Amino acid sequence: MLFSCSQNNTSPVSTEDFSNSYIVVFNQSGNQIQSNNSDARIIELFAKHNIQMSELKFTYYNVLNGFAANLTKDQVKSLEKDKSINYVEKDQVITLGDEVDIYKRVVTPPTPPSGTNWGVSYVGGPLANTDAGVAWIVDTGIDYTHEGLNVNTSLSATFVTRTKSANDDNGHGTHCAGIVGYENTSDNIIGVCPGVTVIAVKVLNKLGSGTYSQIIAGIDYVAGNLVTGKLNAVNMSFGGGISESLDAAVYSLASNSNVAVCIAAGNSTANANNYSPARVNGNRIYTISAHDSNGAFAYFSNFGNPPIDFSAPGVSIYSCYKNGGYATMSGTSMATPHCVGILLATGGTINYVGFVTADKDSTPDKKAHL
Repeated sequence: MLFSCSQNNTSPVSTEDFSNSYIVVFNQSGNQIQSNNSDARIIELFAKHNIQMSELKFTYYNVLNGFAANLTKDQVKSLEKDKSINYVEKDQVITLGDEVDIYKRVVTPPTPPSGTNWGVSYVGGPLANTDAGVAWIVDTGIDYTHEGLNVNTSLSATFVTRTKSANDDNGHGTHCAGIVGYENTSDNIIGVCPGVTVIAVKVLNKLGSGTYSQIIAGIDYVAGNLVTGKLNAVNMSFGGGISESLDAAVYSLASNSNVAVCIAAGNSTANANNYSPARVNGNRIYTISAHDSNGAFAYFSNFGNPPIDFSAPGVSIYSCYKNGGYATMSGTSMATPHCVGILLATGGTINYVGFVTADKDSTPDKKAHL
């Protein structure tokens, strides 16, 4: 399996200690990093700025021309003066906390409540189209053995410290994957595009925490492992403070003609323009707000048009969960995979039917539909 982003084995990323972590991006005029010459170039740069190779965390090959490393303040200042460097950005940590999991109820074995599939029905699903493409779930991983999920474990990968696979130990990623493509004839649960292949890119740990450097590593991996001849629909149900490097990575990923990216607007009841990567605009990049079963804008959802492109069901959404479980959750995290499912079901198009009510800005969001 080709890894488009390498993690330095002697210095694993730790979300517990990121205080000296930085993302460094080369100037566009510099030579694009390639896997066969990246070591030599970085060794030279590190020697020039008195940086130990053990501080290297990630090298980005596809969506950014750069790397992530632990650096001292003096090393940062030195790199910022280097003509080969475009910018040096402080790493950030995000955590999927109460803002994302507005409401959660784990149910095992599944006893679906009435209206279980309201979100899928609301967007016009389900519609199976398993040959159209694949869904990349950049998140906490996916439960590899959950019934009803078609997980490609060979393409799945983890960028989280002390994990050996992208198997989900949090539940958030599995829930998103289920909304996209759950299919099981033995129960009443179904995804928007049932049976479609889902691929786990684990960038957040069991607590739902991760650094931007990890997330960019996961995005870089997706860009280097795209499934040819198919739509690669990428789900990003996370967000945080503004980051030039994260935004650039998302924009670069979507520049591939067979890629579409759906991003959660966020759950802070604030302007999405103040959050990354929600604020990113571009072709085949869709920022998604949330609405309830009545089509009303969710009270917690971030707003702003742009960058928000569509609104989708995100209140009391029932889907699968870690360890073979099931859960009801709310958030723009749940709205986003509805749109990934729509993209896969239609072969690359998000349509809409009507507009949300009670939107917090002056432009009501379009309600996503098949």
